[in-house]
Amino acid sequence: MSESKLRIKFNEHEFEIEGPADHVERQFELFRRMVMPEDEPQGSIEPAALSLTPIPAKTEPETPALNKIMRTDGKVVSLTVNARTEHAVLAILLGQRHFRKNNSVSGMEIMSGLRSSGFDVRRADTMMAKHASEGSVVATGRRKLRRYRLSTDGVARAEQIVRSLISQLSE
Repeated sequence: MSESKLRIKFNEHEFEIEGPADHVERQFELFRRMVMPEDEPQGSIEPAALSLTPIPAKTEPETPALNKIMRTDGKVVSLTVNARTEHAVLAILLGQRHFRKNNSVSGMEIMSGLRSSGFDVRRADTMMAKHASEGSVVATGRRKLRRYRLSTDGVARAEQIVRSLISQLSE
């Protein structure tokens, strides 16, 4: 069965779900009925049908020991090991999330982290656009207000990259 992911914001209502396609469709239909009740004739929706069934929370794997390969200096999170630039970006985003509890990272913070790590990169937005198209990063805002955060898949990929960087230290 295929996995689906859905995120909707309608006025002040937000809905986000991930799981099997048929489950996502059923839950979205219930959400739609709650938000736009005028679409349904009165009395046709049973109150029991409106209660959303809880989806068991995934137990997140413990974040690898990032302090072995990263350092922080104020708002700057940088790598202390050699890595490919595209991997370093994801690792820095994970470091921002872990050390600074910053899930919405500016391009300037990413560039500062890359430069502090020893990378000579002119612009971060082209790399970030590539990661966004792959689904690893979610970009919000425009121009100087542009912010980046790791998607669920991006977190898993960044953790995998960090684990491989840590394993290179022990070799």
